[in-house]
Amino acid sequence: MSTEIRKMQAELDTLKRQVGPPIGDRKEFTAVQVRADQAYREAIGDSAPGPLAGECVGPYTARLIQGLQRFSPRWKDTNLGAISNREVLEKIADQVFADALQEARHPSKCVPGKLAYVTTLDAANRPITRATPDSDPNACWDQFNPLIQYVKDILTPGSKR
Repeated sequence: MSTEIRKMQAELDTLKRQVGPPIGDRKEFTAVQVRADQAYREAIGDSAPGPLAGECVGPYTARLIQGLQRFSPRWKDTNLGAISNREVLEKIADQVFADALQEARHPSKCVPGKLAYVTTLDAANRPITRATPDSDPNACWDQFNPLIQYVKDILTPGSKR
């Protein structure tokens, strides 16, 4: 009898993973995904991934944070898998998403001689790519500038070299 119950429990667990979270949880998943979506779009040019089958809201939030964690100086080296408190994860998520948006809009790694680009989406979800104000404009225009030549001597009739 216990073997049948174990088989039925295993089948039930498999079905739950295939169906996904209950409807009440879907609202929570959607709220987390919507908060992350803008940061994902601006920072890496992609939408935030959806929840995996059988995933809870806490681990899903941690997975979303990990996708943008490299943009946050405060949290880039933190092991988020060890944090189980959802309130703490939500506060960290807010900070990481804000840091990712800040880095996407104003890159801190401007290298002289290089242009830094920011891609944003307009109201119709079309990508708009612009060079950031702290980019080096000469990186773009130097290819069109002629070689600089200097006048060393002016020879006039009767002058010697």
